[in-house]
Amino acid sequence: MGAGSVVPVVVIVVVPIVVIVIIFFIIFIIGHAFNIGLNVIGTYVHTSRLQYLEFFKQFYAEGGRPWRPLNIATKYVDIKEEE
Repeated sequence: MGAGSVVPVVVIVVVPIVVIVIIFFIIFIIGHAFNIGLNVIGTYVHTSRLQYLEFFKQFYAEGGRPWRPLNIATKYVDIKEEE
């Protein structure tokens, strides 16, 4: 018998079935609560992102200046300016 089949047999012999059922339901409830919580957060983030992308572009006015880094550190690449 492998360890995968020995451990359940030992647990059933040592621990009463009532305790096993209680532990199962505790893990079951906590796991489902965690899953529902992650889905609620994901739903909130997704709808917020969509509202931001679809709604913000109506009020955004382009302007400013393009971003230019202070220093271009290229250790392995040589960048040549175009003529």
